[in-house]
Amino acid sequence: MAKSIYVRNGVRAVAVASVALLAACGGDGGGLSDPPVRPTDAYSTNVKRLVERGMDATVTEPKFGTSGSVFQTAGAGAPGDAGIQLRGGAFRIGVTLADGSQISLDPEDHLYASMETDSPTRRKAEAATFLDYGDGHITVAGGTIDYNPNELGDWIAGGYWLHVQGDWRNGGVDGALIGALVDGPNVSPRAGVPGTGTAKYEGIAAGIYAFRAGMDALTPDASEVGEYAGKFTAEADFGTGMVWGAVGGITLEGFAEHPDGQMEEFSGVPYPASLVLDPAPIRPDGSVTGEVRIESDALRIVGTDGSWGARLSARDDGAGNPRGIAGTHGGTAVTAGGSKAIFVGVHAGPTGDF
Repeated sequence: MAKSIYVRNGVRAVAVASVALLAACGGDGGGLSDPPVRPTDAYSTNVKRLVERGMDATVTEPKFGTSGSVFQTAGAGAPGDAGIQLRGGAFRIGVTLADGSQISLDPEDHLYASMETDSPTRRKAEAATFLDYGDGHITVAGGTIDYNPNELGDWIAGGYWLHVQGDWRNGGVDGALIGALVDGPNVSPRAGVPGTGTAKYEGIAAGIYAFRAGMDALTPDASEVGEYAGKFTAEADFGTGMVWGAVGGITLEGFAEHPDGQMEEFSGVPYPASLVLDPAPIRPDGSVTGEVRIESDALRIVGTDGSWGARLSARDDGAGNPRGIAGTHGGTAVTAGGSKAIFVGVHAGPTGDF
């Protein structure tokens, strides 16, 4: 297994718990039967330029879409809206960019691979990889839908995407947008939240990251882009009206480009830090927005910033508490040696009494 170029001191450096875009190169193709382009091409076409775009990007504050969705992005053309629709048992991802243009990924035309997968709720879940490309763009997205097969309106879906603009076939990257979103009836606005009690949530997190190596990295001036997955935990105190959480146990898979142009592909590499979702107030409709910090005992982080957003489930568990929480997070970190990282992803978890 190739090593990430994350840190010099031997701690190796974001696999996706829902569906691994980088591993989904041998699927049935769906609407793109046996395509000449793979999802990995969106990442590997020009790693250095893609990372430069990522480092220049600002992580947006979480937004709440017209459908009740939660979404968050970093990069060119921040969306005005984003959501997921369920059609005939398959889901469609739709993103409306700031200029009014659309990113639309549907199962009829853009499904690259799909599979049944495990869910923290222990219900049925389907994961899918979408791929869309043309002369001036390539877009790849992964997502998972968790649903009750006996009730049409009982579902939640989440995913993330990478949208690259430019002559990507020849290494051109004019712009890049990474984003994440959750949607579905289970994260619709609530009529109210409990006034007492506590609840704990455990689940998964996944998303896209970019990294530029400084002098404290194994390979200074190298670039890295790919996906991350981790464990999501959260706790709500309804008496104080606050909720907080973290994404830990993070692993990375992706591509690294060295200063001499050499490329490496890697997977399953631990990342020695956690994304801390700072305490945030719960609004009456169950929505939450707060700040994100990246913390590490192994890395000397001198600057970190970010935000997170979520909705408490519109349905309650057996104890009368919201039975789940789902949303998005984005964060950046800078080390003392000048290494920089950016993360944008989704998180979701149920209570133990789901």
